[in-house]
Amino acid sequence: MEFQELVLKSSRLEVTLLPGIGGKVRQIVDRKTGNPLLVSPTKPYQQIPPDSLWTDYDTSGMDDCFPNIEPGLYPFPGLSGQQLFQMGEWVYGAWDVSQANNETVVLERKGIRFNYLARKTYRFAEPDTLEIQYEVRSLMDSPFRYLWSAHPLLAVGDEFELQLPNDGINFKVFPGLGEIHPWPAYDSTVLSNQWIPRGRTLKTFLSGLKEGQCRLKLPERTITITFDLNTTPILGVWFNNFGFPKAGNPFRCIAIEPCTSPTDSLDQLEASAYPLIEPRHSSRWWIRLQVT
Repeated sequence: MEFQELVLKSSRLEVTLLPGIGGKVRQIVDRKTGNPLLVSPTKPYQQIPPDSLWTDYDTSGMDDCFPNIEPGLYPFPGLSGQQLFQMGEWVYGAWDVSQANNETVVLERKGIRFNYLARKTYRFAEPDTLEIQYEVRSLMDSPFRYLWSAHPLLAVGDEFELQLPNDGINFKVFPGLGEIHPWPAYDSTVLSNQWIPRGRTLKTFLSGLKEGQCRLKLPERTITITFDLNTTPILGVWFNNFGFPKAGNPFRCIAIEPCTSPTDSLDQLEASAYPLIEPRHSSRWWIRLQVT
């Protein structure tokens, strides 16, 4: 089955979007070298129905997780008991295209379990910098707490270096008991430039950043992801050294994931740890991805 592809081009980057596949970023290509930045698909693309698991379908490229990541029941008053999908609602079904040209693409959709309108705007802030702007407008009569996380699966080889804007950064592992570790040492691995053991994955949440920025330095390029600490105060980093997916063709990647809360679950932390949208109000945030 053919799905619509939308392409954004600058002198440095080419970005392909799939609005019919959960609004996924299929690929980002460095036009200077012709090399792709994201993990390529391992399964044919299929639109994911809401009663399915995201992990049963193609998991490549870049997705967005909203209003949750781990499945379960929505825990907060007024809307409690609603079923939460794996990886949130945005990866299921299709997004509507409200604007599309070589410079800007705007995708929109309604919530599935919750009554809101979501918008994603893709544009080039600079020829080497993709900017994604997000807006969620609640149409509900109850306050709405959520979490959001970017999920770009960046293809990484043997050598890499993660560069953060300051010292004194700590992290915790998810799932885990909440122990705080000083970055970057974990189980005799220096996470900033060493791979975890082959066949494993590791999800970390970093705090203490004084600037919303993380650089992934590779032999052929440097990818810098920037974000606003006021709206996305936490940085998730997911290491996958051929440990995912468990079935099929595991791949290697690092996902640099600006996010709103240091967890994948809506029921793990106090309510105040999750951002809140008041009834009939909106929430906005953004991220940028630069290739140099």
